[in-house]
This record gives sequence, C-alpha cells and structure tokens, in this order.
Amino acid sequence: MTENVLLASEAEFYINNISIGTIEDIGTKKWINWHQRLQKLNQQAVLEASELREEAIKEFLVSYNKLSILVHEAILMSVWRTKILPRLLKLQPEPENTFFLYSALYHEATAISLLEIVLYHADSCEVLNDVVLDLIDYVYDAITCVIALKSKIKTSVTDGENITDIEQIVREEFPRQRDNLVFDIGMRCISIIFHIIVNVERFPLCATNRMLTTLDVPLLLVQLIEDKPWIKVNSKNETLHYIEGKWKVVTGEAEMKLTGHEAHVWLALRQILMNSNTPNIYEYNEYRKNQLIRLQKYLTEVVLDQIPPLIDLKQWLCQLSVSDPPSQKKPIIIELVPEIKQKILSSISKKLKSMTITHAKRFFTTNKDELLEIANSLNDAYNTDFLEKMIEKSENNQGQICAGCGRNGLKKCSKCKNEWYCGRECQVNHWPQHKENCLAN
Repeated sequence: MTENVLLASEAEFYINNISIGTIEDIGTKKWINWHQRLQKLNQQAVLEASELREEAIKEFLVSYNKLSILVHEAILMSVWRTKILPRLLKLQPEPENTFFLYSALYHEATAISLLEIVLYHADSCEVLNDVVLDLIDYVYDAITCVIALKSKIKTSVTDGENITDIEQIVREEFPRQRDNLVFDIGMRCISIIFHIIVNVERFPLCATNRMLTTLDVPLLLVQLIEDKPWIKVNSKNETLHYIEGKWKVVTGEAEMKLTGHEAHVWLALRQILMNSNTPNIYEYNEYRKNQLIRLQKYLTEVVLDQIPPLIDLKQWLCQLSVSDPPSQKKPIIIELVPEIKQKILSSISKKLKSMTITHAKRFFTTNKDELLEIANSLNDAYNTDFLEKMIEKSENNQGQICAGCGRNGLKKCSKCKNEWYCGRECQVNHWPQHKENCLAN
C-alpha cells in the first residue's frame, strides 16, 4: 500500500478551513498556500480511490459541506483564465518564467479532478443542492472547449512537424500547456456530467430543465459521439486514445475498446433520454429528433458487446425514428439561475485594468528570492514522487472499463481474466451476459 500524502487529521483541518477565494487573492502567498493544500487533498483522494480504501477526503468534504467551494474555485479560476490571463500575455507576450502561470491553470484542473473523484458517490451529489446549476454550466462550457480544441491538441511539441528553432519551441510551450490543461479539464467534465445525470433525481427539477431546455445537453453528447475527441491519429498514422490524462498509442484489438470517456457519454445519453421526466421537459422537435436518430449508426455490435445496457437505448432510438415525438405535459418549474460566475464577473468588471497590473507584478516577478520561494512551495505541492507512483500504477491498468456500468475497471474476472469490473455488484449484475464466454475459457 502506498503511503498517505496527508494524515486524516491534516486533511480534516485543511477541509474544515477551506473558504471562498477571490480573483484578487490569486498569486498571493495566501493563494499559494491554498494551492498546496488543494494539490495534497487531490493526491490523497486519488490514492484512496485507486486503492479502494475508505475515502476520507470525500467524507470530510461532504460532512463539512465544502463541495460548493470547490465548484466556486473551478469557476473562479476559469474566469481568471479567460479574463485576466489574456491581458497578462498582452503585457508580456513572451514571459521568461511561465511555471507560476501554469500553476494557476493547474489549480483549476486540480479542483475539477477532486470534484470528479468525489462526485462518483451519490451522497456527494446531494450536498451540491442548487450549486449544481453553476456546475452544469461550467461543465457544458468545458466540454464545448474540448470539441473546439480537438484539432489543436498535440502529443508533443514536435508531433506532426519538425521544429528546430528552440526559441519557437519556448514560445509555443505555454500556449500548448494551456490548451492541454483546458482539454484535460473538459475530458474530466465528461465524467462529471455523467455523475450528475445518473444522480439527477437527487437535484432540484430545475437542474434537469437546465440540461434539457436551456443547454440541450443531449445534443452536446451526440456531438461528442460524432467527434470522438478522445481518439486521434498522429503523423505516424498511429491511433491514440486519451487515457488517464495522456495520449497513448493503441494497436490491434485495443483500438476497438471504448475509452472510459466514450462509455460515460453513451451511458449519460441512455440515462437522460430514457428518464421518465425527460418527455415532459424535452421537446422532441424535428431537428432534435434527426440529431438523436444519427446515434443509431454508432451503436454497433462492438459497442453493444462492451456496454450491454445500450441495447435499450438502441431500441428506444429505433422507436423514435418511426414514431411521432411523445406529447409533452409541461410541468411548472421554479427556475433558478446560476449565480457564481455572474457574481465573479460583476466583482471585476470595473477593475480589470488595475487587477491585470497587480497580477503582472506577481506572476512576472524577476526577484530571485521570490521566484525561489515560489518554486520551492510549488515543488512541495506537486510531490513528484507520488505522481510517478500513481502514473506507473495507472499505466498498469490503462484504459480498462467496467463491463457492467462503463466506469473505471479496477479488477479482472478471476476466472477468464478477460472482463473488468469496478466492483462485485457490477460483476454479479453482468454475469448473465458474461457467463457463456467466461465458462468457455
């Protein structure tokens, strides 16, 4: 068993003392300290989830009702990334040191990573309450960015082109890192929207209404299935899958395996389209109907073999294609609106210029003592020994998905060694489909 990153008492203290931050705080010593703590909390949560231990980080976040602050933190950093960072880079297009800027971007990714782990559990979703509306909007925007970024993401600086100019590599490095992080955040948000949809009954009805009517999440998921941003082909004509935050070359039968992201999209579509409340809220007009019917061609035998519950979805789509859309019985919904992002934007609207200058002094400091202090603090936060161990462990179990539910597969069937499951419950439920192949081995 891997050593803990944090003792339970330390984790509880950190979580109990989490408070809502502001954009003014970003880059200060106070923020760096919070950044360190968030990194360690996320590392400990990853450790507990990967080793199937009691998830103390999740329990503390739920019991102290701090999940809404994580959502606020992700939105706060996304506003900084889209409103402040471009202004900083205009002031200094080619900064000498970008590691501090990267840490600010990575802070957002860490908050989303921790949310992804914690929201796997239904009781965590319940704690979100109305904040789920803010999270739904954030997730929708992040997934939209994934679709837009797919063509830009590269596995390395030199993938597909021969760059010999070192200065050019340096100039392009930070934008590449930024795009890669934004892409990774969006991919994690695929898992988060899946968890939200699976637990939608635990949220106010206006959450379902926002996903279906305001944002049209089903059509966003259809776009993901068609674009498949988790798959690409590099300049060597090799197929790569996006697994555990990295592009990895896959060959042979592995190319036919669904990634965890694709499994989540399919299961989210099944869950939201076949939910009993959906026909009362979602208007199946001609355009939506035509878009949804296009999914049928992607539900091949290969896909259905890997995720048997999708057979129901295929039958539902066939029925939709030959019948009129179900009649609607519009419920009366008290519509709530997301507030977090709007409040943040309002708080900075009249002081963007002065705030940019203040942040430039922090992030572009040339004071060697300050830079050394920041570097030491960040080095402690990232705990590279821990990251190396977790990367090695994930690579030994890369790309496996549960045959029952499509989530991360953690253990093989002990008899045939062919199927993966997230736990015993899924293995038992999947046994009728798996029995014949298993006993034949």
